[in-house]
Amino acid sequence: MGKQILTIGLPDEMVKIFNRYFEMDQYTLMTCSSFHEAMIHLDRHDYCMIILNVFDESSDKTQSFVSRIRTITYAPVLVLTKLEMIASTLEVGADVCVPSTTNLRIIFSQAMALLRRYIIYDRYDAFDPEASTLYRGDLIIDSKRHRVMKENTQIYLRPREFRLLAYFARNPGIVLTQDQIREAVWLDEADEARDITPVITYLRKKLDDDKERPKYIETVRGVGYRFLPES
Repeated sequence: MGKQILTIGLPDEMVKIFNRYFEMDQYTLMTCSSFHEAMIHLDRHDYCMIILNVFDESSDKTQSFVSRIRTITYAPVLVLTKLEMIASTLEVGADVCVPSTTNLRIIFSQAMALLRRYIIYDRYDAFDPEASTLYRGDLIIDSKRHRVMKENTQIYLRPREFRLLAYFARNPGIVLTQDQIREAVWLDEADEARDITPVITYLRKKLDDDKERPKYIETVRGVGYRFLPES
């Protein structure tokens, strides 16, 4: 993925200053002027953080924006908004909210704090490492933090891809049908007629798993899929 940050609705002058700030830490900004444009980028790429400016938006639109982002990515979300909308914006999934009038250096410091907390630091629980973490060969699947590591490199998965991988890892060696996977992974998003094959394909690609010679996900033709136990 690289060290990319998605910004939505930021004024041009703020983008210029943020570009200068983040370049010092080797991050690059992808800027979007509208939420619709941002959704296209989020659907095609992964980002390590999202900065969303909703100062001129209503409370309902703000909550809708943040809720929609949260269904697509687990990346930390920093929202610039009105003071009276901070509580409701945090409730629907924002990680940090600050008034849009806040000093830009402070906003940048808040953004870097989020990156340190969710991306840079290794936050495995030393007192109970097995409680939320699954180990499968060279994969580490941390459900609490929605993080996957492979050979000490983080793999960025979208929410549905992450749930699918975690479900597979909890059921190694078992053939799971498409109906079972939909019920466990699609949750309230379930569409009984929807083919799960594209999500399997994306997950295999991110795991660098060969469909013909699988290391992780095996296709059992006419039945479903099996997550291969460690050899």
